[in-house]
Amino acid sequence: MLRRSPPWLRPTQSSGHPIVTPAPPRPTRPAHLRRRRPRLTGPALTMALLLLSPLGVQGQETAADTSAGAGPALRLMHGDVGIGIGHVPRVTGLRINLSDRSLDRVTGANVTLWRPRDGGPVGGRVRGLAIGLAPQAGFVDGVGLGLAAVVGEEALRGIHLGGLAAVSGGEVRGIQAGGLAAVGEEGMAGIQLGGLAVVGGDRVRGIQAGGLAAVSGSEVQGIQVAGLAVVGGDEVQGIQVGGLAVVAAETLKGIQMAGLGVVAGCRMQGVQIAGIGVEVGRECEDAAIRGLTAAGYRVRAPEIHGVTAALLRIEAETVRGLSVGGLQRSQEHVGLAVGVVNWTDRLRGVQLGVINRARNNPHPFRVLPLVNLNLG
Repeated sequence: MLRRSPPWLRPTQSSGHPIVTPAPPRPTRPAHLRRRRPRLTGPALTMALLLLSPLGVQGQETAADTSAGAGPALRLMHGDVGIGIGHVPRVTGLRINLSDRSLDRVTGANVTLWRPRDGGPVGGRVRGLAIGLAPQAGFVDGVGLGLAAVVGEEALRGIHLGGLAAVSGGEVRGIQAGGLAAVGEEGMAGIQLGGLAVVGGDRVRGIQAGGLAAVSGSEVQGIQVAGLAVVGGDEVQGIQVGGLAVVAAETLKGIQMAGLGVVAGCRMQGVQIAGIGVEVGRECEDAAIRGLTAAGYRVRAPEIHGVTAALLRIEAETVRGLSVGGLQRSQEHVGLAVGVVNWTDRLRGVQLGVINRARNNPHPFRVLPLVNLNLG
């Protein structure tokens, strides 16, 4: 069977002149081969605008940039959201800068490659991650990692680790550690570790450990450990261990232990143990030791209440309770004294020792060997 030829190959009736003969019709292209014009969809248009936006704003500066004397900045951002490279004061996302200054707000991650210019304040607030050589801001809330230091001019809150120091001109809260020191000028709360020292200008609360010292200008509360000393400007309360000393300008409460001395200006209450001496000063009218006290050399206070032990000396105006020591001297002793020499002006109790003197006893019972007593 012969197949029919396409229409444009069929012979046509001649019009009588070859020039006016109609041209064969153009074949229709199949639907699947028709060309489609490229169209820019909504998401693609948005992405294109984001990529082209730095070129459009490269020469522009915001009011904040101009006031800070900012240099050029690259913004891959929509509003404040995206990536800011250079001095971009406000970023939600990622901000990378060589040296920070006049910061407003970063929510996300702030990467600072160098320390602040001229060592001046940076200000502002970083919420999230602050990382670099020495990240610094007015407030650093979140996680701070500094090769040299992490600095919060007003506060550090969260977790902050500095190769040399974690420092705040205000308060410190959370977990902070510095190779040399952790410092909060207005106090600290949480867990703070310093290779040399932990220093709180005001109240220190939580767990603190310093290679040399843990110091507060006011109160110390919690657990503090230091290679040399734990020092509180006012009150020290909790569990404190000092390689050499635990010192409170006014009051010690809790458990305190030191290689050399435990010292308070006014009062002690709890358990105090020292390799050399435990002592309370006479700055207060109610200056006293109350609780369990032990020292390798001497325990001395205006008043001693409880159980007291010293290898060599116990000295007080008044002793009430049980005391065990080499030489015990007091103006009044109420209770039981066990020692080599027990020497008091007024006894209400029992003395056991080599020499026992109770001046309020009648002659010849004032000085006796082995045992002396007065139950009046």
